[in-house]
Order: sequence, then structure tokens, then C-alpha cells
Amino acid sequence: MNRRRLIPLGLLVVLLVAPMVWPAALACTFVFGDKATATVTACERGPTRTGSEIKSCRGTWRTDGGERGAGEIYGVLAHQEGDTLRIRIGLAGPYANGWARGWPFLIWTVPGPLGVLGFVRFRRAILRRGRGLAASLLAEPGALVVSRDAVRRPGGSAYASLRAAEHPGGPRLDLPGRRPQVHRPPWDDRDAPEVHVEAVADAAGRPLMFLEHRTGSRFEPETAVLAPSGVPLLLVRRESPHPLAYRLLDPSGAELGSARTASGIGTLAVRDAAGNRFASAGLRGRDWVLRADETAPEPLRDAALALVLAQFHHDN
Repeated sequence: MNRRRLIPLGLLVVLLVAPMVWPAALACTFVFGDKATATVTACERGPTRTGSEIKSCRGTWRTDGGERGAGEIYGVLAHQEGDTLRIRIGLAGPYANGWARGWPFLIWTVPGPLGVLGFVRFRRAILRRGRGLAASLLAEPGALVVSRDAVRRPGGSAYASLRAAEHPGGPRLDLPGRRPQVHRPPWDDRDAPEVHVEAVADAAGRPLMFLEHRTGSRFEPETAVLAPSGVPLLLVRRESPHPLAYRLLDPSGAELGSARTASGIGTLAVRDAAGNRFASAGLRGRDWVLRADETAPEPLRDAALALVLAQFHHDN
């Protein structure tokens, strides 16, 4: 299994299983625990809004098998201090009053797993169109599977690799008109700009381009596409995250094309300056599937690839 999928899968299992551990321990205690007779010797009480309630009780017990013990007894009611009770001793410890005291734990733990399952189904429904578009693109020739660290052909062979790199040099491509973030998350307090450079190389290791991802400021993120020599080729500038919208600009600021959400979350339609659609991308899990028209000029195909790779950095 893909290692990147193990972490979310593990978290999902934890969220589903963790709320059920204590109810399962209670159920095993009530059903399979050793039967015993206990005497409640002392209870500690604590203040509440309505007076006081029992916080913990201690006592002694003797199992039906003749074993004796002493310690804390759980589930004792307020009026049972000094009483002799039938208890069960199991995974939850010595427990009095069985289901009469334990049923709230079972009731309140049901919504947790149901909520997690509901969220998973809701998320899958939202991303359904992205998966559908990705599947249709994979059925056509020329599709690429784009992940955070590599670009592969549908059969699994390498098309390009990605790695962190130093800036190759050359002039910085700065164009006016960068928009401030309107939909910035309230927990994102990064004011200083952050720059991450990665090299895109072909299967033989020869550099194809460099991507300079600019994020972390109060402006919308953008990615400068640089030639292997460091000469700026174009700028991928996000205009809006919801709905997703980009502009593709040449070094002079002229518009080469644009990209927008195609038919729902996880879909992208990339168009040239004349408005003709030349590439599409769909989100499938954590990967994007990209297909560019083979008749489109190479700079536009490179721009579409850079745009999809930028999604792994323009994620806020």
C-alpha cells in the first residue's frame, strides 16, 4: 500500500476504534466479568451545582470463587455507601450496578464513529466529480499522474521527478497585480513571504524547469516557472481559492491563459488566451491526473503541468 495513504487510514481507524474501547471494556465486564459480593466502606463526595455527588467509592469484595480483594469500586450510586452489593470484576475493574450505570457510555460513543463515517462519505461525495474527471482522462492517451514528488504515466513509468533545489539564478519575475488573500484561514498568521524552489527533471535526470513557489504572505500564492538556465518563462498566479481561479502570465505580464474550477471541487479546466480549453485535470485521492492537448504549444503544456504541481503548495 502507498505509504502516504497509511497515515490518513491509520487516523481513520483510530477515530473509529478509540471511542469504542471503553464501552467494549464495560460490556465485557458486565457480561463476562467475575461475579462478586462487595461491601462499600467509604465514598468521597465532591461539590456540584445541585449539591454533592459521589466522586469515588472504596470497599472490599469476595468473588463467588472465594477470592478476596479491596480497592475502588466503580458505578456506586449516591445512596449505596455502606451497602452490600453484587458487582462484576473485569476489564473495567470492579463495577457495581452494571448496565444501569454503564449505558450512558454506550449511548454517547455511538455518534463519534457515525460522525467520522458521515464525514468520510460527505468528503467522497464532494470529490466525486474530481475522481470522475480523473478516470475519464486516464482513459485517453497522453494523461499524466501528478503527485507531490513525481510525475508518472498511467502505467507507472516515470515522466519526471521533483526535488527541492537552490534557485538557479537569473532575474526574479515580479509582476504587479498580485491580489491579497480574502479567504485566508484565521489560524494562518504567516506574514513573511515563503519561497520554495523545486527542480523538475526528466526520467534521465535532465532538468526541464524550476518552479519557484511563493506562499506564506497575505497575498494569493503564485509560482514562477524558470528555464533550466534560470530565465523566467511564465508566472502561475492564483486569483481566488474558492472557486479556484488562476492566470498564466508571460514575463511581460501578458496573459497566456487561465484556469478555473471545471465542474466541481477537484477539477480544473486550463484555457489559452483565446479561451480555448487545452488541458484538464482531476483530483484522484492525493494525486492529480492531467491531460494536455498534444497540439497545444509546449510552453502551454509546461504551464499546465506547473499549474497542477503548484496545487501541492497553494493549499490554503
